[in-house]
Amino acid sequence: MKFLIYTLLCIGLHSIVMAQSEFYIHGTYDDIDWETLEFIGPHASAIEKIYYNYPESRTGKILLRKESSYRSKGLFYYTVKFPNISTIHYIVLNPSKKMVSMRDESGKYYKEFYIRGLDIETNELQEHPQQSLIRQVQSFIQVSKRYISNTECNKTLEHGGSLDEGDEIQFSIYEKNMKFIFGDLNGDNILDAIMNANITQCDGGNGCCLCAEYVVALSLSNGKHTIAYFEFPERSVVTVQTPLRIEKNGSIFTKEFYKINDDECRCCTSGERYKNYRFTGLVLSKE
Repeated sequence: MKFLIYTLLCIGLHSIVMAQSEFYIHGTYDDIDWETLEFIGPHASAIEKIYYNYPESRTGKILLRKESSYRSKGLFYYTVKFPNISTIHYIVLNPSKKMVSMRDESGKYYKEFYIRGLDIETNELQEHPQQSLIRQVQSFIQVSKRYISNTECNKTLEHGGSLDEGDEIQFSIYEKNMKFIFGDLNGDNILDAIMNANITQCDGGNGCCLCAEYVVALSLSNGKHTIAYFEFPERSVVTVQTPLRIEKNGSIFTKEFYKINDDECRCCTSGERYKNYRFTGLVLSKE
């Protein structure tokens, strides 16, 4: 019976593909208990709809609400919600293994799904421009050697941050702390990015509690990127800038936190103001 239902499901999906050529069925995945996840979109890299289906239940096929999505290192990550249910579920799609996993935030539900019937057109798995820029910036930071890896920093912190005599304090930038904004910085109609992140001091000290790093990634017409560290004008050890958005004219709207009273805790700011900046080449200037 299940095989018959599944056969009819696949035939139905195939007819959808033939009838709506603008849509591409990324894949139908099943687990051993016959739960099904379907991914549908205009092409494999831009999935618009995620369905959950349990044919033997009364609810049947459910369109999940996609809260967020991103791609990293060939995997697709989705945060979804079931209609009328507030619990968040996390989906990880691994095209190379033809596998999907789904779990809830409470840790009570976990399932693995595997491709059935329709296959994946891996040549259509193109990165979203934002994900490409994120990956390029992360790679730039690793290659630049200005900071040690998160793994090395974790090991130092696990040992209480103790350093041998003569050792220099080391620093790291964690991917979870990276914040990106996207827009066209130089008027060439190609997406660019700015990253800012707090710097972690790997000995556990707080001497760099207000330290932040900034990276700009400019996209070129040949598909490559120019990526560089940059600093804000008049930057000091008691101010922290947070780029909030890139305006349509390329201006960078930024929130600046600063200290009013130097007698207060070094790691606290007490004032804030907003400023606009603009790149000339790779040099940032105040508007």
